[in-house]
Amino acid sequence: MGRKAYFLNFLLLFLYSCSSGSLRKSDKSNKPDIVVEESEEIPTIDVPMEDSSRELRPVKNWAVWVRGVAVDSFSGLGFMQQMESMGYSLSKVAGTGMGCWIAMSWALRNKGNYAEWQAMKFDSWDGLNPSFLDRLSGEGRKENFLKYFKKLQSSQKESLYKIPVECPLYDKSSRSLDLARDLNLEERLYEEFNLSLLEFGNFPEHPQYESGARLRSHGEAFLESLSEGFRTEKDETVWLILETSANHRLWGSESGIVKGVTKGGVRWIRFPLASELNISAQQLKDFRLRRRWLLEGRRDAKSFLHAPEIKDFLGL
Repeated sequence: MGRKAYFLNFLLLFLYSCSSGSLRKSDKSNKPDIVVEESEEIPTIDVPMEDSSRELRPVKNWAVWVRGVAVDSFSGLGFMQQMESMGYSLSKVAGTGMGCWIAMSWALRNKGNYAEWQAMKFDSWDGLNPSFLDRLSGEGRKENFLKYFKKLQSSQKESLYKIPVECPLYDKSSRSLDLARDLNLEERLYEEFNLSLLEFGNFPEHPQYESGARLRSHGEAFLESLSEGFRTEKDETVWLILETSANHRLWGSESGIVKGVTKGGVRWIRFPLASELNISAQQLKDFRLRRRWLLEGRRDAKSFLHAPEIKDFLGL
């Protein structure tokens, strides 16, 4: 009897151990393989967020006109760079004063970084100040400037610009802006410095023209001529006129943000650049301030493109 009882106890113990083991196995299959304690840090990967606001932007042709005087025009370059970083592209650029040079630099590749590299090459007024030897040789200011311009542009030609560029001049006879197509682009750039403020003296080569920077108003009819060929029913041109604080103070344009629609349906906005900077006429020619103006333009673009009144006007 003792052996039977011992064998029965052993059998019961064996069956119990098998059943409990299978239960533990099934429990384990329902649990996670790795348990993370609260004290442990879980590594994360930074994933760039998609800018959902871009989906709300209707397709438009953005055109920018930089209305500057001299080195202050670099604020227009900074503004366009910030536009680019926020997802906006340009279809056409224009400039008056040194804004012409900024527009030309941008149009070469339609890229902000390249435009900055190109624009920064203009770092001296030597091209507009012939040396004593140049004057002795009979080389005037225009010849000297065009020689300087070729060094800046290297082998670039007007036909190689990625987007259209214009540098309108002030026509004395009509007292209005003119595309001055009888002059090539570098000649128009030369005449854009024909401002008494800059103290370069007389520009006798083309007496009918002066810098387009001196015109008080941008001229709505002129905007329509600039926009010709860029408007369709579904894709219209919006002109953004960037007026530097120096340009504003000298020619007394209406202060603040001004916007409107021409008779032909072209929407435009005039925005004051670097309005907080108050510098002298001499500082306008100081190339050491280029970076300062550039950064001011970038800062202005951020506030402009987020302004509710601008978004409503543009349907953004």
